[in-house]
Amino acid sequence: MSTINNNTSLEAIALIGISCEFAGDIHSPNDLWDALKESRDVGSTTPIDRFDLESFTAHMINMDNNGQLRQKLLRAGYFMSNQQWDMFEPSFFDLSDAEAGSVDPCHRLLMLKFVHLLDDAGYSVEKINGTKTSVHIGQFSTDHAIATTRMRPEHRSRFHGPNSLLYNASTRLSYHFNLHGPNVSLDVACSSSLEALHMAVQCLRTNEADMAVCGGVNGIFAPENFLQSSLIGAQSPDGRSRSFSADANGYAKGDGLGLLLLKRLSDAERDGDRIYCVIRDVLSGHDGNEDKLNFVVPSAAGQGRLLANIYSRNNFDTRKILFVEAHGTGTPVGDPIEANCLGRFFNRSNLDPPLLLGSIKSNLGHTEGAAGVASLIKVAMCMHHRGITANMQFTSLNPKIDAQKYNLHIVQNFIPFPTLPNNEKIAIGVNSFGMGGTTTHAIIEEYQPNKKTSIENGHINGYHIKSKQYFTFIFSTKSRQSLNDQLIEFNHWLEIKPINDLDDDQAFLQRISQQLLLKRTISYTHSAIFVFLNRQQLQEQINAFLTEQASPGLSIISRPTKPLAQKICFVFSGQGPQWWAMGRQLYESEPLFNKWINLIDGEMTKINKGEWRLLEELIEKKNEQESRINDTNIAQPTLFAIQVALAALLVSWNIYPSSIISHSAGDQAAAFVAGRLSLEEAVRVVYHRSRLQNRNTRQGGRMLAVSMSEEEVQNKLLKGIEHLACIAVVNSPRSVTISGDEKTIDEIQQILSISYPNVFKARLRIENAFHSYQMNRFDIEKEMLSSLKDIRGFPIQDQKQIFDPICAKAKLYSSVIGGKMNDNIPVDGQYWWSNVRQAVRFYDAIAAIIKDEVAKFWFHIVLILVICLAYLFPNVGKTGGYIRSEWTVKLGCIILLFFLSGLSVRTQQLLQELLHIRLHVLVQIYSLIIIPFTTYGLALLLIKLSLNKALIVGIIIMASTCTTISSNSVMTKNAMGNEYAALLNAVLGNLLGIFVSPAMIFYFLKNPVFDSLSITNNTNGQVNYGRIIKNLILTALIPFFVGQIIRLLWPKQVMDLRQKLYFAEVTSLAILTLVWAVFCTAFATGSFQAIQKKDLLILVLTDAGIYVFFSSLIMFIARLPIPCWQFSRKDTVAIMFCGATKALTIGITLINAFYGNQNQDITGVLSLPMIIYHVEQLAIGAIEVVLLKKWIERGIHKQTSVQNDNINIPLKITDDLQVVETETINVKCQ
Repeated sequence: MSTINNNTSLEAIALIGISCEFAGDIHSPNDLWDALKESRDVGSTTPIDRFDLESFTAHMINMDNNGQLRQKLLRAGYFMSNQQWDMFEPSFFDLSDAEAGSVDPCHRLLMLKFVHLLDDAGYSVEKINGTKTSVHIGQFSTDHAIATTRMRPEHRSRFHGPNSLLYNASTRLSYHFNLHGPNVSLDVACSSSLEALHMAVQCLRTNEADMAVCGGVNGIFAPENFLQSSLIGAQSPDGRSRSFSADANGYAKGDGLGLLLLKRLSDAERDGDRIYCVIRDVLSGHDGNEDKLNFVVPSAAGQGRLLANIYSRNNFDTRKILFVEAHGTGTPVGDPIEANCLGRFFNRSNLDPPLLLGSIKSNLGHTEGAAGVASLIKVAMCMHHRGITANMQFTSLNPKIDAQKYNLHIVQNFIPFPTLPNNEKIAIGVNSFGMGGTTTHAIIEEYQPNKKTSIENGHINGYHIKSKQYFTFIFSTKSRQSLNDQLIEFNHWLEIKPINDLDDDQAFLQRISQQLLLKRTISYTHSAIFVFLNRQQLQEQINAFLTEQASPGLSIISRPTKPLAQKICFVFSGQGPQWWAMGRQLYESEPLFNKWINLIDGEMTKINKGEWRLLEELIEKKNEQESRINDTNIAQPTLFAIQVALAALLVSWNIYPSSIISHSAGDQAAAFVAGRLSLEEAVRVVYHRSRLQNRNTRQGGRMLAVSMSEEEVQNKLLKGIEHLACIAVVNSPRSVTISGDEKTIDEIQQILSISYPNVFKARLRIENAFHSYQMNRFDIEKEMLSSLKDIRGFPIQDQKQIFDPICAKAKLYSSVIGGKMNDNIPVDGQYWWSNVRQAVRFYDAIAAIIKDEVAKFWFHIVLILVICLAYLFPNVGKTGGYIRSEWTVKLGCIILLFFLSGLSVRTQQLLQELLHIRLHVLVQIYSLIIIPFTTYGLALLLIKLSLNKALIVGIIIMASTCTTISSNSVMTKNAMGNEYAALLNAVLGNLLGIFVSPAMIFYFLKNPVFDSLSITNNTNGQVNYGRIIKNLILTALIPFFVGQIIRLLWPKQVMDLRQKLYFAEVTSLAILTLVWAVFCTAFATGSFQAIQKKDLLILVLTDAGIYVFFSSLIMFIARLPIPCWQFSRKDTVAIMFCGATKALTIGITLINAFYGNQNQDITGVLSLPMIIYHVEQLAIGAIEVVLLKKWIERGIHKQTSVQNDNINIPLKITDDLQVVETETINVKCQ
């Protein structure tokens, strides 16, 4: 007789996800392992609310004179609780209550546990949507269908007919989760679920599916099937399965469900999935009728034939099998047949290690349609924990089993895995029989990764907690009730869950954080976010949520029903923001990032013939002194590699660009991502561009950034010396970079200091005159055109050569031509020479994108600056902060912001560092700006910041060091320090309740006092924490404490006051925004000379007038006969005085900003405007005290418009300069 074809593809399959539900409140693989390890008896009598078999058979019992029937009736088994069957939320699956009630409980549970399966594997529902995933489910219990047939006609609905059939087991999953692979519901009796595994493996090996879901389910609801099992006589009257034991008296039926998620091993390793174990092979066959006593008895010959086939086609040494998880039902006939057959095949002598046997049916009973998958889950957990659990209910060996002859051993106690020589893998066999004769066997091996990451916490791809820090838990559901239920269940689990002996409290919380953030969908409509330091704080916050109380660190989100439109522009950076060791953590923790870096390194090595290696410069250099990252010939290729790899990560998270733009040396990465160059071509361009430009380094060239228009620079600075210096970069209407020889640049800088002292200027820290006539030297043009002559540069048609098909559809904008790159414009050799020699028209390209309306969100791929407009968690840390961040922290933060901002972002695997952002705050995002480091973006930010002082707060994330000066950056270190300082003050101002007007922000931008707030000194790049703390005390903490004292003494009254003033504040600030929009842009882009004194006067008067007008308006409203809103005339005058003081402060700060001595070194000293500003804050506090005292006397504070400390605040989402009303959220007041 022939055997199975050995040439069949036998690719190994990885088990990457498990979910299960069994009797004994077993809800997860870990629960199952605990029950197995403890040898817990989870059996019970038949629940009375299921059915009463004696009552059902009362008529038959009465007719049975000898009483044999009563003795046969089964009264016990392994039953799941009603709560386990009933935990189903119809709305989550878009089902009505009526339809959900008609669905087989087994199928409802399958749908629920499928979500848990994705959670366990690290996939969200969104990520798997539309994928080529096959589904194979085994079930042969028809109890629901039987119960449906008993229903009276008037109780039936149109749903009951189709929903009672077994095909729903698999089709429900494919339908509700939009899976496009093969779909099979199957019934081959007790081997159904292992047969489902066999089919799933086949689908993966034949590439019919990229992932496969398989498993089985069994539910006992109707007395008919239970009675039929009683009459067969193969079941245990006392409801216990005693596998291989001498006192075995039949099997006990059990409820159960198990699901597995499978991928090809190579794919799982590529994607960085956690792998429980490896399915080496699985094979199925039928006994036929050979050597069978009857239809339901297994055949030893058939089983032996199957074992021979599977082990021979894999050339697998049977001596490597440590343990066989047997079918082992506990029947006196079936157990000896199976055990002796296994003994004969494996043929262990007494000199060999014994063949260990066991069966999970001794723990969970016979779960029939789920029996095979239950066995496999047990084996997977044994692999995971490296040990074999005991076979329960065992007293002595069944005498018909020849254990001594075949050296068989029934596992009676926990047995740790032995240590095998030469790192050999533990292997286990899994056996399954079907009552009709279908037999299945699987070979399971433990997984040993080729390379482990250096950061672990108990499993591969773990993360080690090194210091105490804040943790983030996010729970998200489709309804508030389900959110409550989920947190009640989680809180109970948290109370009873002990910490592992190997963990500390933080490591425990870290792993749960990973599960919630990385492995669950967090983008549903209702979310609860918790930020905490330890388990006690977390439980306090959960209790606060459940009792509907406010709590520090707790935020509740009701997301917009419609996601914001994704118009994302990828901005690729030129040379400048690089630093040594960048990307190392991503290289270690992100397989996709690792893959792209290695791929580009290989291409670069081919081209430069080993002259230098990308990996050596990026990954292997041990310290900054060894690094050559700032050399032009190294910097540009490394930035290319980093940006391409980062773009690949964004794309893997389904963050796609609608447009692409780049700056100077970033053009190569942009052209590759946009599908204009193949990887080989892009690497060749970046290699030749960087090495040829490097020839000109240290040849007397310099660059100078100037805050003037292009026309002004040309006419006032470069006229007559165009052969010595030229405009190299145009970043904005008022930001230009000049490039030329060092002597000429020195002279231009001197002219600016004497003739234009108020014009910002700064020399870039580079020793090259990029984009100038100096690029014409050393035959750079000739050699570049020769090296790149075969590059066509038109859109690539071959899909295998492009970066990504969707990215290739994005509109490409070029800073070489200053606009959109149509398909008929090639990026050929001539283009790349123009890229080197011509000025960078970055502003023109940005303006074209804005005009074409193809971008609302800007991703600077090296993340120069990330700013989000957000709600801040109350009282969670009082310092916003800088991060001299590693790539993982920044990218993780971006993905979190996108999730919470309502964008339809589906992630594959968020970065683990997302859990540990050291800002000590977490944000509830409704508006997000991700901008390139340009003053245009800053102008938009200022306009947005001025919208609402009570609701807007910024979080600043520095992506590169302040000491790194970019050849393409608009500003140098001092300017960056001022910009960061202004934004930091805005963060602190809003966080601490201090009003920060637009004029104050402008003042901060110009006033050198805030230059010390940059994180580094101006000279050595070291962080000056003393200066930072000093300035924070002088500019933020003093008014904060004064205000807080007032708020602590009279919290309710202050809340009433803020409520009364809210309308005037918001309205006046909104109108001020419109009045100042042009001025904001002019100021932020450096148009200082365009602002005249009369303009300042108009602005001051307008500000004061608007404030007084709306203050008067609110006072008029207060005169209406509404008790809680009534003010006296003195109250009106006092509040108007506050407005006048604010206007005076704004005027003084404006005048000082434009006409003060900007070169004076006043670092650390309070200037006159700052003193007035703080006096104003103290005055307002004093006025609040007086007003509150009067209100207390009047008793007005008793009549409050605030109920239960809740304020309904209209939320604004800003889109460029337009204000769009979206929704109202409920904000808890502290």
